[in-house]
Amino acid sequence: GLEGYAFITEAHVMLLEQAGQFPAREQAALQNAARQACRALHQFARIFPLAGARAQLWQGVYEWLQGRRKLAPRAWQQSLALARRHRMPFDEALAHYEMGRHAAGEERAQHLAQALDIFTQLGAAYDVERTQAAVTKVT
Repeated sequence: GLEGYAFITEAHVMLLEQAGQFPAREQAALQNAARQACRALHQFARIFPLAGARAQLWQGVYEWLQGRRKLAPRAWQQSLALARRHRMPFDEALAHYEMGRHAAGEERAQHLAQALDIFTQLGAAYDVERTQAAVTKVT
């Protein structure tokens, strides 16, 4: 289901984020795998619309990592809108987290604060911890 597709996509995109640690051939393979995982999650979302928020979330991170810095925020905004429309607070918090993690100044602080608030309400301890770490990280 959704969590399976989302987990696979998250794993591939997060590996891509660390791709600089790998040889060039492996970097290309990671990029291809992340692109294919994003595509598969989007296809899943066409059948199961509740997956749309997560598909846009990871598409945004993928775009950011590809240097397409104008496309990423659009994808995160779509993720946020879909999460709100479908009343999915965890996905809403994930969108705020990624938007905050990739922003600066007041925008960063606002998104991370919203993510932290939602994750705290949901009792998502791991996500609370990583959001708190992002709040204290100097950018």
